[in-house]
Amino acid sequence: MRKTVDTRICQVTVYEQQALITRRGVVQLTGEEQELVIAQLPVTLLEESIRLKSSKTNVGLLGVKTERTQDTKQESQELTVITQKIGQLDEKKRHSQDLITLLNLKRNFVKNLSSQYMERLTRSHNPEPLDLDKIKDLMSFVDQQYSDLSGEIAQQELEFRQLEKQLQILRGQQQQLATPRTNESVKVIVTLESSVVGELELEVS
Repeated sequence: MRKTVDTRICQVTVYEQQALITRRGVVQLTGEEQELVIAQLPVTLLEESIRLKSSKTNVGLLGVKTERTQDTKQESQELTVITQKIGQLDEKKRHSQDLITLLNLKRNFVKNLSSQYMERLTRSHNPEPLDLDKIKDLMSFVDQQYSDLSGEIAQQELEFRQLEKQLQILRGQQQQLATPRTNESVKVIVTLESSVVGELELEVS
C-alpha cells in the first residue's frame, strides 16, 4: 500500500554550485503502508543526492527511487471568464461600429445640406430674393452640426480602437489558457522495511 506524504520546505542551504533544500512532512501510518510517496518535487532533483531521515528509530527505510510525472492542466474557470468578457467586448465593438457608421451618415447629410439648398435656389424658375440672414443662419447651423458630429465620431473611433486592443490582449490570453499545459515534476518513493503504526515525521533533502 502506498501513502502520499505532504511536505513543506523547512530549510534551504545555498552552496556555490547548488542548493540543499530540506522538506519535512508528517504522515499517519496504519501498519499497512509499504511505500511512502513524496510528490510534486522539482525536476532538478538529483536521485543520488537524496537523503532521508525518520523520526522513528524502528522504521527501516529499504530504498529510495524517483519517478518523473507529467500533469496536463487547463485553466477552465479562468478560460470561461475570459471567453465571456470577449463576448461582451465584441458586442460593444459592434455597437461602436454601428454608431460610427450612423454618425458619418449624419455628418455627410449635414455637409451636403448647404450645397443642396444653394443648388435649389439657383435652379428655381422664380428665384426668391436672397435672404442673407437666413443663409448665414443655415451656414452657422451646418458648421456647428458638422463640428459636433466630427467630435462624436473621433470619440467613438478612439473607443473602438481601445476595444480592439483589449480584445487582442484577451484573445491572446484565451489562446494560452485553451492550450493544455504540461507540468513535469519528480516524486520520491520510499520503501519501508517494517510496518509501523502511528505518526511518522519524515525529512527529505
